Order: sequence, then C-alpha cells, then structure tokens
Amino acid sequence: MAPFGALLLGWACAPAAMEPVGTSTGGATAAAASSPAPSATVWALASSMKGWTRANAKRFPSAGHWFGKYDADVLVNDEARTSYASVGPGQSASVGAKIAEVHVTRDGVKGPIFAMEKESSGWAYVEMDSAMRVLRRGRLSPCVECHAHVAAQDELFGVPLNGK
Repeated sequence: MAPFGALLLGWACAPAAMEPVGTSTGGATAAAASSPAPSATVWALASSMKGWTRANAKRFPSAGHWFGKYDADVLVNDEARTSYASVGPGQSASVGAKIAEVHVTRDGVKGPIFAMEKESSGWAYVEMDSAMRVLRRGRLSPCVECHAHVAAQDELFGVPLNGK
C-alpha cells in the first residue's frame, strides 16, 4: 500500500474534546446517533460493494473514526484500486472512485460505514449505519475538515501500517 502509512499511523483528526465521527453533539449514544430516519434508504452502491477489493491486508483499529472503538476494513472499487494503493502528495483518484471504511467491534458486531465517492466536483462523503442505510451524504462536517489535513494527497489517508 501507500508509503505514507508510517506518517498516518495513529492519525485521528478529532481531539479528545470532540465526539467521535457519527455522533451528534447532544450527548447521544452511538446507537441512537446511528439510527436512521424511518425513510432512510440503503446506499445505492451497497450491492456492488460486495465485489470491491479490500485495500488492507488485515483489519486495523480505526483511530480516525470513533477513536478506535471499532476495527476497520477499507474496500475500494476498480476505479479507486490503483490510486488508493499509491496514496501520496500529488496523487489523485479518478472520478468514479469509491472507497468505504467498514467498521466492526472486536466482538464481531457490525458498526457504522463511512464512504467517499469521487465526483467531478471532488469527494462526497457518506455516513451509513451498519445496515448501509444512508444517514448523511455530501461535503459533510467533520469529514471535510479532517480530510483537508491530507488535501495534497486528494483528501485520502491510506491504510495505516498496522493494517498492512
């Protein structure tokens, strides 16, 4: 994978005073914050994601999402495979690239799923519950602010060394 994994190992954007990505600021629990509205729809790419490539050799603690509460696998579609494997300054994924970080507890319980979809205008972020129902989509906060730290490498962090 990316040679920049060493630089990104343990990276977590949100300082301890902030709530993990996926929770509301009202002190809601993770389960309540991840509950979709009754009208929430399953992500349009849910079925195609089953055929995507796993970018990490082994599951790793997701330090940037939920402060390490979950382990994660990163899945990439064909359009993202090459660019994601070479994440670094000056590299860019093509329009149509899709990347998803699938979370699971150490006990094997499915957690939230976060995805990125490369569009002509840049990355759209998608926050989903464990059943892949879309909770939010677009240029989401705090996704945009965190991924801005790696703007020189197309807003992509890559897989940390402990996921190789």
